[in-house]
Amino acid sequence: MRVYFFLRPQGPPESSNYQHCAVALGEGLRALGVPFCANVDYWREKDGFLFRRDPAVVPEDCSIIITGDEYGQESPVPGHLFGGGRRTVHIDSSDGWRTRAEAPAYRRFDLVLRTHSNAHYRYPSNVRPWAFGLTERILSHSSGGLPFQERARALLWPFRVSHPVRSRASRVRSDLSGRFPADDSVDAAPGPELLEEHALWAATGRRHYPAFFSRLRQTMLCAAFGGYFAPGILGRTESLGERTLYAVCSRLRVATRTVMQFDSWRFWESLASGCLTLQLDYHRYGCLLPEMPVSRTHYAGIDLAERDPSAWILDSSDEELASVACTGRDWAVEHYAPAPTARRLLRLLGERV
Repeated sequence: MRVYFFLRPQGPPESSNYQHCAVALGEGLRALGVPFCANVDYWREKDGFLFRRDPAVVPEDCSIIITGDEYGQESPVPGHLFGGGRRTVHIDSSDGWRTRAEAPAYRRFDLVLRTHSNAHYRYPSNVRPWAFGLTERILSHSSGGLPFQERARALLWPFRVSHPVRSRASRVRSDLSGRFPADDSVDAAPGPELLEEHALWAATGRRHYPAFFSRLRQTMLCAAFGGYFAPGILGRTESLGERTLYAVCSRLRVATRTVMQFDSWRFWESLASGCLTLQLDYHRYGCLLPEMPVSRTHYAGIDLAERDPSAWILDSSDEELASVACTGRDWAVEHYAPAPTARRLLRLLGERV
């Protein structure tokens, strides 16, 4: 078994072509001892690149082909690579409630791994829920956090971009302010004198902030809300009726029971850092991951339709909140560290691992 990735080379920080899901899979395959290569050298590490171009290996030599949204537009995999006993995988991690991976051309893939999947929509038979998950970078920078009881009694509110869900969830921030004052500090990017940290900041498209990881490791709560409300009524995102309803809901700012683009970098960074992570209740809003977390066991699931969505947090002791934070970190590492992520993909493809 050998895996071939179609990737794009790293660009400048403002358009870095950061391919997070591919990095997680590459790190996981390496941990499992599965050989892989790519069409370009990508994701620089201390001893070279995680993905390396090997002129002696062509895609036809490999049994699994993987590509993502960052590579190509209309034809992410050359047509002749389909068939011949090879399995083809497309990582659909793009934003939006509808993506081009739902177009008929993508039915040729054996698997489409769709982040932001929602149970209220029906997807083609080759689509499976996926998640951003954890990489070695996140795990390394989130380790060594303070014991929960020694952390700052605060709620990190770390949002730079406005989303409808975040706007609605602002009431949670207000409700918790008496017990957990909000910290919405904006961290500075690591300067070029911090060579390794600055390189990660550039490679991740300005997503890597060491100062934020430091605050995560020292703070009790972190919010991880994000996304857009969608109708979720007619079951198909390509339906004209559903698209019309979506336009109406967006214009009128209607909060529905269906949320798209919910997967959040903050969700995984917060869980891995041992914070009590605040996010929409995934089950209530139809949000799908390949391995589902349980609200109030792994994270603090919020139902914005409740009269007092913050009541459970306010009524719980510090010890109870600490237990959820600790269990959430263990759950995230067990199911979404690179090795279990790669193992999950190989199982979906019928490989023994």
